[in-house]
Amino acid sequence: MGIVEMLKRRKKAIIVIVLVIFFIWSCFGDPILYIVLNGWINPCTYAAYISLEGDTLFLGDLHVREDESGERFKCIRPFILENNVSHLVLVGDVFDDPNVYYSLKRRLGGEEAVVKWLLKILGLDDLKLNVYFIIGGIVHDPQNLNLNLTVNNVHFQTVGKCLKLKIYDYKVIALHGDVVINGPIGFIITGILNKPVFEHLFRTLNGIDENIWVIMAHTHIPLIDYEGKVANTGGWTRTPIIQPPTKRGVLITRGEIKLVNLEDA
Repeated sequence: MGIVEMLKRRKKAIIVIVLVIFFIWSCFGDPILYIVLNGWINPCTYAAYISLEGDTLFLGDLHVREDESGERFKCIRPFILENNVSHLVLVGDVFDDPNVYYSLKRRLGGEEAVVKWLLKILGLDDLKLNVYFIIGGIVHDPQNLNLNLTVNNVHFQTVGKCLKLKIYDYKVIALHGDVVINGPIGFIITGILNKPVFEHLFRTLNGIDENIWVIMAHTHIPLIDYEGKVANTGGWTRTPIIQPPTKRGVLITRGEIKLVNLEDA
């Protein structure tokens, strides 16, 4: 084999390797980042367990920015009041960037001040409410948040990457979804298929009991599958090309679990 031919083959091999790496990263960049930071640990294995009585609303992918006016979120408050919601679960990517939180902490003077600011932006600051914050993706939420405080009548608590819940007679596992698939690829595949495929995938890979609901966010596409007991909250930002509805959530009441449009309040 001549040197020229050998170099051509090596070039082709390098191109193939680069393409394979690019494909793997495109699909699994978020899970890879999680594994690098935490090791091969399922975040739900040692998740906190909370038993709740009271109607519970799940919202995901708020992507709050530092210059946020609160206009995007003005429908949250009236929905909570009209539906007598007692508990709010934020299913990750609450912030648009970890630096939003750190910048606010420096500017406002501490963790409690950031929580007060966030609750005011969301219109929740004077409600009687429990708020549970599930940590989202590494590129959006700070991964080391450990907050447990009360502001006025709002109890605000971070609960790690996953939360196990019993709400009335429903059993629920809630997580953001960044440990399953990369966000953009998950968004595209879910948008094309219009099915909560990655919620089903997480259930299958982890052998979750068929009577337990799995609620995720991350793909920004609100969906619910009653037979498979999986749901996605959807997101609060506009996306290009595929434009799923925004300002949706998942509501659990004593009698049902349903996908809701908060703008209907």
